[in-house]
Amino acid sequence: MTGLTAVLAVATVVLAVATIVLAKATVAYTRLLRQPNVTVYFEASGNWINLVIQNTGTDLASSLSFEIDLTREELSDIYGPNKHGQRYVVFESLDFLAHVTQLAPGHVIRHRWLHRWMALKENKPRAWTLTAAYRDRWHRKHTTVAGFDLATFGTWDGTNVMEPPPLESMADSLRLLAKQRESLGSTKHP
Repeated sequence: MTGLTAVLAVATVVLAVATIVLAKATVAYTRLLRQPNVTVYFEASGNWINLVIQNTGTDLASSLSFEIDLTREELSDIYGPNKHGQRYVVFESLDFLAHVTQLAPGHVIRHRWLHRWMALKENKPRAWTLTAAYRDRWHRKHTTVAGFDLATFGTWDGTNVMEPPPLESMADSLRLLAKQRESLGSTKHP
């Protein structure tokens, strides 16, 4: 009977170890399946350079924070007074990043950031990085880095003409139509 008891004791220990190994593998597999995956990059879209932030993973990214590798002086130089007049908007502030603390799976933020031709003309800003840090549901920290280099968006050759904003184009078209209507109305018919 002692031999049988010893075999049962060994079998119980082996079964307990196998259960622990299987439980750890299950947890690891679940974590693998339930992961946020935040990606950050810059893209050109028409006249603009957009900042894109998205969660391509399958779980919520929380405690999201961003670090910009530009000094306050460099940011104020980019975001300073618009010397090109009221007509042109050449930047959109990145201050909203302080308020983005979570990103759901599949969520995409596309932020129109910088007017491409004006940035290329003035050669601003310098190459820099945007670092996004976030945590998964198991409180593990993840980071992703997006490099910004103006040279990847082309070169200024002096021939690029900024397109007027759509509302301004429509306003100009309406003024032209009004003038044409007035000139037709002032013409005397025989």
